[in-house]
Amino acid sequence: MREIILDGAKIADDAALHARLAELLELPDHYGANLDALWDALTGYIALPLTLRWLDYEATCQQLGSEACERVLQVLREAEEELPDLQVIVT
Repeated sequence: MREIILDGAKIADDAALHARLAELLELPDHYGANLDALWDALTGYIALPLTLRWLDYEATCQQLGSEACERVLQVLREAEEELPDLQVIVT
């Protein structure tokens, strides 16, 4: 299973989070950089099987605000529930 690492300590804002996810997930240039686009990418574009390991989640939340951070995690968790070959690990 392929594993990608999202280093939350290096995420300064929402745009940086989406840019890093787009890079790690190898998303196309037309990726919309929002939660709907993230859902579409996770459920219809990315190569599976995949483990996404989000390091320093709390550091990301300090930068984005806990509500925004939790919304991103919710999208990831919902995709994980729908896709048996996607695993999301948050530390």
